[in-house]
Amino acid sequence: MNGLCTSLSRSCVAAGYMLPSTMDVLEPMDVSESAKCVGAENLRYKSSFPYRGIAVIAIFSKFRSKELENISYAKIDRKLLEKGFTDQQYGVVVWEDMEKEKFFQRLKLVSDDDELHEKCESFALAIVTHGHKNGKLHAFDTCFRREDVYSQFKAENCRGLKNKLKLFIFHACRGDTWSEGVHLSGNRRHEVQRARLGDYIEKDNLILCSTTEDNVAFAPNKDGSPFIRCLHHVMKEEAGKQDGERQHMLDLLTDVINYTTDFNVPYNKRIYVQQPVLMYSLDQFYHFNKKEVFPEELLQKHQYL
Repeated sequence: MNGLCTSLSRSCVAAGYMLPSTMDVLEPMDVSESAKCVGAENLRYKSSFPYRGIAVIAIFSKFRSKELENISYAKIDRKLLEKGFTDQQYGVVVWEDMEKEKFFQRLKLVSDDDELHEKCESFALAIVTHGHKNGKLHAFDTCFRREDVYSQFKAENCRGLKNKLKLFIFHACRGDTWSEGVHLSGNRRHEVQRARLGDYIEKDNLILCSTTEDNVAFAPNKDGSPFIRCLHHVMKEEAGKQDGERQHMLDLLTDVINYTTDFNVPYNKRIYVQQPVLMYSLDQFYHFNKKEVFPEELLQKHQYL
């Protein structure tokens, strides 16, 4: 498991976590025992840094290709993401409708900013765009792969984030099938799609995709997309809690999955459900405990106007 044989990984395997056969094909799994991992709560990411970190929001709502529709109401999702990350004391920058080359140039600038990351305990990136199977995502001019995004923040490329939590959120279709949900036994609120990815990506990554492989992600309306609305709701609730009351990130994002699957969408006389997927390679727990206000001067060179 790429060096992840810690108490947490052993406990999680015992609790029923399963490795997917490939990164994009996951099976439902029972995670109701996760809170009972003996000794696991003593394993926590270092939190003595003054700031939470930078959160990059990349919105691709307009596209050169006439085959791709513009994403209407993407600005609503942008505002919800900005508010959610700000509530968790991230310093937020927003990039919109970049070409692929420019997007990865800007990502590299963020990755290379060790002066910034050495003051922070985590990093977050959220992408809203069109997508397809096998991690394919669209920039303004052409497509890129989800894995190409993670690789920018490997320890060898981003020393300032080594051994720190890196959160990646992807809101995009992963196919063109409308899902009727995953049929599970027992309590659905404890049986969600979560999987360790120690065999596929470097440790310390936490990846939330808005839907399962092969399936569509529901588009936003005037209130924003269901997935982003649920993410904002959970982050807002968490921000109102005191230190010691906060959930660790795996359980926090599991709540996002549960709330999202509660949205039923009627279409062609059938009811469809969007099922997000949480994939992770963490070896410690992380909580959104209170931090100092993120200074604007640390963000200036990463703003894109």
